[in-house]
Amino acid sequence: SAWVHYKLDQGIDHILVDEAQDTSPRQWQIVKALTDDFFAGETARIAGRTIFAVGDEKQSIYSFQGARPERFADEGRDVSRRTRMAEAAFSPIRLLLSFRSTRDVLSAVDRVFLDPGNARGLTPDGGEIVHASNRGREPGAVDIWEVIAAPPGLDEEDWTAPFDAVAEEAPINMLARRIADTLADWIGRETVTEKGNARPMEAGDVIVLVRKRDAFVNALTRTLKQRHNLPVAGADRLVLTKHIAVQDLMALGRFAVLPEDDLSLAALLKSPLFGLDEDSLFELAARRGEKQALWARLRDMAQTDERLATVVRRLEGAISDARGQSVYDFYARILGAGGGRRAFLARLGAEAGEIIDEFLTFALEQEENGLPGLQAFVSTLELEAPTVKREQDKARGEIRIMTVHAAKGLEAPVVFLVDGGSKPFNSNHMPKLRFLAGEHLVGGLPIWLPLKDLGNALTEADAERIKSGAEEEYRRLLYVAMTRAADRLVVCGYRGRQEVKDTWHPMITTALSADEPRCVETAFSTPGESWQGFSWREAGAAVAGEI
Repeated sequence: SAWVHYKLDQGIDHILVDEAQDTSPRQWQIVKALTDDFFAGETARIAGRTIFAVGDEKQSIYSFQGARPERFADEGRDVSRRTRMAEAAFSPIRLLLSFRSTRDVLSAVDRVFLDPGNARGLTPDGGEIVHASNRGREPGAVDIWEVIAAPPGLDEEDWTAPFDAVAEEAPINMLARRIADTLADWIGRETVTEKGNARPMEAGDVIVLVRKRDAFVNALTRTLKQRHNLPVAGADRLVLTKHIAVQDLMALGRFAVLPEDDLSLAALLKSPLFGLDEDSLFELAARRGEKQALWARLRDMAQTDERLATVVRRLEGAISDARGQSVYDFYARILGAGGGRRAFLARLGAEAGEIIDEFLTFALEQEENGLPGLQAFVSTLELEAPTVKREQDKARGEIRIMTVHAAKGLEAPVVFLVDGGSKPFNSNHMPKLRFLAGEHLVGGLPIWLPLKDLGNALTEADAERIKSGAEEEYRRLLYVAMTRAADRLVVCGYRGRQEVKDTWHPMITTALSADEPRCVETAFSTPGESWQGFSWREAGAAVAGEI
């Protein structure tokens, strides 16, 4: 290893560590090993050698990848000590000027984290959070909508409803309608400021941030499309097998392998590939003989129904193709010459094109590296359930819905921050396998704790440490979310019947509403409804139209 280190050292003069707050301890060990000779004093190397690390502890949100925000400060102190010993120069530089956000947004951020409870865990020294905006008097806004709580009479356990149905008066649907109606009113009418010039707001100017991908993401996506036909990018990360287009293609594969699979055939007939309506499918499925397969019933009815006869011919062709073609060729023919892609895009929108492309890519990879055959492909796809990360590009002109983690490094003129009302830390997420810190134990003492009742004082102290770390990262997530907004930030949320304290919405509301000159009660409205909230405006800032 010393020889490898020597060879590497000959080719390295400068090291840059970007996003240093998210660098894990193991990665810092690598950086330290590479820079050891930088501080060795006199050397045969004439060129000045430098290490530059840039980071912000307040934005450390990747603890699940091993990042420790306090490690950035520790490494800074260590490099400072080593440079002094080597009689070299060390320059700690603190950057307070923001080129992204307006005064209104940054002053709201500062006010929220002025509260010591909200700021706990943001900085290692507990220093005050202060920002300055480079955008002068450019107009900005921070709006806080009231939280939507579940009404007392809402029955979320109605056994007669479809298993994935959500009542229209459910909080997630109500908030989705408010956001969709507001954006429909804003886009094309309200303005945003870009490079000092005002222009009409576009769909690509909007990001909706959530803590996690839950039912609200689907509700908002559906409402934006169906209620106002607004372009929306959909979820930023998606399990391939959970998309309806892929489920329809998997149903096609199962039917081609086993035509007697009634459920797969029924799903396939309802899909965009064939487009049968509910009444036609009911006539086929409900009125067949007791032991008659749906495929047999379909062929019988096709003898007197030309439309069904066309469907049968296409299905028979699919069965034949599946026996003589590779998996990729089978699906490529269905989606290409067979018109499948066109049918999916017509019903599901342009976003289905990316999913279909990922599906075909997976099929090609399995053809080259996996087991042969359509049955093996469908089974592998079900077991692996690959995740697709979709690029959320502003240039595509679509409203983006993403988690705060996925939005790290991004920005948008208009940001909706949605608080789902869930606890910062859930005890169910406590790992069963943990490593207790020990004075003489490298890496800690491994323990297995399947039940809380089996714990002791040591494990309870460790559990409190994990909970405290999760709550600190929760507050750092809030900081990252608020600072994604360039011009306008809208804070909104929903919750169940039980209110949870210390979530994002009450943290922001309590902090800002205490500053009466800048925060005032406001009524918000759309053509269909109105609700209360607060508006935060910085004195002296321009209003829309003055720029």
